[in-house]
Amino acid sequence: MASVSVYNVLQSSSTIDSDYARFLQKESVRLAIHVGSEQYSTQSDTVYSYLLKDIMKSVRPWVEELLDSGYRVVFFNGQLDVICGYALTVKMVEALQFNSAEEYKAASRRIWNVNGEVAGYTKTAGNMTEVLVRKAGHMVPSDQPVAAFDLIYRITRNHL
Repeated sequence: MASVSVYNVLQSSSTIDSDYARFLQKESVRLAIHVGSEQYSTQSDTVYSYLLKDIMKSVRPWVEELLDSGYRVVFFNGQLDVICGYALTVKMVEALQFNSAEEYKAASRRIWNVNGEVAGYTKTAGNMTEVLVRKAGHMVPSDQPVAAFDLIYRITRNHL
């Protein structure tokens, strides 16, 4: 019996994105991204071991500094993501100390529509926006490609 994926509660842990894996295995793609004959893998124990000491370090001070320096920051989560759950992101964002923290706490959540359908919900204060993408897991672009495109389009044009 397969267990639930930490990336999307509607999938099993044995589910892999075969289109993505096939794409990355193409010789032309491997050549373009300069990986030579290295084969695609969803996890590298070598990379994991090098990053292990950083995994549990908070980046909160850096995020607060970016926000207070005027940089635009957008957090987005898929509704079905377990490993980076939306409720955890909201809790972290609510704890941030930045110029617009009180404005964020008082702000209303707004519906975000794409092609006449609810794609998710947004909440903005100052130069920070937090987004919940409906019907998506950790891999928002593969689960909701149209919504992901709209989200990135709006973010890059400051229309969110």
